[in-house]
Amino acid sequence: MSPARALGRAVRLETVKALTTWVWWGLLVVALALVAVNVGLVAAILPVDGQQGPDGFGLPPLGTAAGQLAVLGFGYQPGYLMAAVTGAVLAAGDFRNRTMAPTLLVVPSRGAVSAGKSVVGLVVGVVHGLAVQAVSLLLLAVVATARGLDLAPAADLARPLVLGVAGIAVWALLGVAFGLLVRNLVVAVVVLVVVVFLVDPLLALVLGGVGEVGGVDLAEVGAYLLTNASTAAVEGFTGAQLLPWWGGLLVLLGWAAVLTGAASVVSLRRDVG
Repeated sequence: MSPARALGRAVRLETVKALTTWVWWGLLVVALALVAVNVGLVAAILPVDGQQGPDGFGLPPLGTAAGQLAVLGFGYQPGYLMAAVTGAVLAAGDFRNRTMAPTLLVVPSRGAVSAGKSVVGLVVGVVHGLAVQAVSLLLLAVVATARGLDLAPAADLARPLVLGVAGIAVWALLGVAFGLLVRNLVVAVVVLVVVVFLVDPLLALVLGGVGEVGGVDLAEVGAYLLTNASTAAVEGFTGAQLLPWWGGLLVLLGWAAVLTGAASVVSLRRDVG
């Protein structure tokens, strides 16, 4: 079987799995629920003007474009986390359900199977990204209108929203690569959650606070961590030193490439069972 034919068969097989198994849709519903809670809550409590109140968290007021982009960012984080979890489930599900051997009987190429999972994971990530950004924007519009505010001009919101779709799609690729590398679904999901919500943000905070050591500005090093790169990709609001949006996307793609390469090497050498 030619490599192109094997890849095409793998993509079709993984697409069938994604469309006929409820877990993919369930994870999307969970993602949208988290997005709705985050965006709705933050949009409801932010000050509407320049008067920073105790509930402002130091964020720009909701009546500004920067404030509205900050609110959208609160939907972006759970969105990319759940996209990564979905990618990990897509990758590691065959090992958990012991269906990898039948999969390889249909597509007798481990490389093609891994590549097929990555392709479908990327498409699923785009779908997640579109849904997350659409729900975030809709809730922002509803809450802003209820509080007597207008949405910022489309020119201010459009690019970060589109970049958010790209960022979430790359996170789905990261999840696929991590799932292939770890293979244990529970471990993969737990590690992703801990890294996204605890380890990576804490490390970024520490590096930003330490400053320069041995002539190296650790705040600049922190810009290459997943959390800061993800925020940079959507031109988000944070007190950390960030890369430009294209730099953030490149860093995310770099992380995905490294993990995918490692997963490919390991998967070719490990037993299927």
